[in-house]
Amino acid sequence: MAAVKRICDRRRAQTALTTDYSRKELIDTSQEKFKQSPGLNHWATIQNLKIAASSYAGADSIEDLEDKISSKSTLAKTARQSLIDTEHQLKELGEILKYAKDYQTNKLYNFRYKKSKDPDAYFRRHETELTLFDGAENMLKRFGINPKTLDLEQLQADYNALQAKKTELQKTYKAAEKEVADLNQKLANIKQYLGQEQTPERAESTKKEQSL
Repeated sequence: MAAVKRICDRRRAQTALTTDYSRKELIDTSQEKFKQSPGLNHWATIQNLKIAASSYAGADSIEDLEDKISSKSTLAKTARQSLIDTEHQLKELGEILKYAKDYQTNKLYNFRYKKSKDPDAYFRRHETELTLFDGAENMLKRFGINPKTLDLEQLQADYNALQAKKTELQKTYKAAEKEVADLNQKLANIKQYLGQEQTPERAESTKKEQSL
């Protein structure tokens, strides 16, 4: 394990040495040596672009920026999936809560109906309430809930907790999506600054120069 750690540390150190521009200062190209040497001046200009680009993106390197984009993209996807799952749970629990309220509200009518000396007359007077009670009782049983032991306050508390969770997930998802978009824009700008998005003509020219 110690050997693996040393290898990883060495690789990270090598990467930092070759790609970490954010902690460097800009090169002063006004010095005489840069004016006398176009090649040195070109090199210094490229270095300054890398330093400025790295500082602009708030990352140590392009690789670091790409890692941030990947991490935030994963966070956005995870938050979105959790949001979808939570919305499904809310929909189902919302239906259960509705039937639970109908059951509790009309339970007394069902009790009086059973105790009535004239059930038919009582049913005609309270047909709506009794129908709602029967429908709610049947639906709760379909959801696997025993209507006689349901806790309406707990159901409402669970629903409110899911609503709060949904709100937080929406915030997390939107924030992560915005950050990914911003970071992608910065990455595109940096690559443009560093000439990584070459035109076909420039790419062909580079190949010819390398072959000479």
